[in-house]
Amino acid sequence: MSDSFLDQYKQMSALGSAEFAKIWQHYDRDGSGYIEAGPELESLLTDVLRAGGEEVTELKISDFIAGVLEMFDVNADGKLSRDELARLLEVE
Repeated sequence: MSDSFLDQYKQMSALGSAEFAKIWQHYDRDGSGYIEAGPELESLLTDVLRAGGEEVTELKISDFIAGVLEMFDVNADGKLSRDELARLLEVE
């Protein structure tokens, strides 16, 4: 099987809107308009860590989720909106 979904974008310094839309559709599995804490956010951040060459452990992903939510979840609702994810992924 191919590398993680985000691996194809890891060499870009910033994502364009088309690439961001593909990422959004891939990870917003339930179509809620948010990347929710739980399987959606865990899957996204696991792929982000792997794309960065990091070893992924349960503890590391848990810490990473907490840190991302603290830094990017502006309204502290436990999920990432499109705008919040765009800041995380550095979309142009």
